[in-house]
Amino acid sequence: MSRGIVLLALGKPAYGQFAYNMAISIRAYNKNIPIHLVYEPSVKLKGELNIFTHKTVIAPEHVYLNGKFTPALAKLNLYKYLLFDDNVYLDVDGVCIADVEKCFEQEKDYAAESLGYEPLSNKEYGWRMHWATGETIMKHYGLTPETMIPFINSSFQFIRKGEFAEELYAQALLNFSNPIPIMELKNAWGKSQPDELYMNIACGQLGYDPTIPAQVYFRTKSMAGENESAGSLKDRYPFVGLFGTKATNHRVVKMIYNGEMARHFREMGIPFIHKIEILLNAKFMGQ
Repeated sequence: MSRGIVLLALGKPAYGQFAYNMAISIRAYNKNIPIHLVYEPSVKLKGELNIFTHKTVIAPEHVYLNGKFTPALAKLNLYKYLLFDDNVYLDVDGVCIADVEKCFEQEKDYAAESLGYEPLSNKEYGWRMHWATGETIMKHYGLTPETMIPFINSSFQFIRKGEFAEELYAQALLNFSNPIPIMELKNAWGKSQPDELYMNIACGQLGYDPTIPAQVYFRTKSMAGENESAGSLKDRYPFVGLFGTKATNHRVVKMIYNGEMARHFREMGIPFIHKIEILLNAKFMGQ
């Protein structure tokens, strides 16, 4: 059974560098795992990106909706680009800090971190349901108050190719084709629709709980806590993610990113010039 990592690099040129850095960090801990990059030409890949074992240009209709850059559309079309039997998808704005092999040890056909799995009638979602209220979802899709939905973070997704995962992604795309109007959402993703909302709803429609323990460590500027390091985190999280912009991320996650990447580039004999503060300035939020 084949297994591999899947990365998306879309939009601004910096996403090519994000993806390259992520691949470098994965390779530092696992020399053999295949890495498949799905990208659009605007990210300006360079020759040194042969670190990817597979590269596929994404179809424009899977990125742009009515001419508008729509990254959620790309994430919901991901199933069409899977090359392996078992796939781990990662957002590229992060860094690997441990061997990825354990990430494939999943008993579910589709898995993601979720902040809960609750009926739509639960009015206590609070911050866990970032995108829409249960009432809005019920009204728009004709679901019952008893329908259970998760609150996934799609920065890490495990996808086992097969009938179930294919059906799940098809249902999420169907939901996305009939979206909740942006003005009725609690929050938009940048200026567009969030992929997580429509995958959450698809899981609910199929009666499926994708929840697994978090695989990515996030920490925003507002979060207190210990001064973690890559060494203290790697037994619990194989990845550290950068949530949002330079302003929203805690200095700890930025220090971990820069420290890990500086070490990897030093070992390669290449100057490390793309610090995370520079890359975060180039994220596509609001593009």
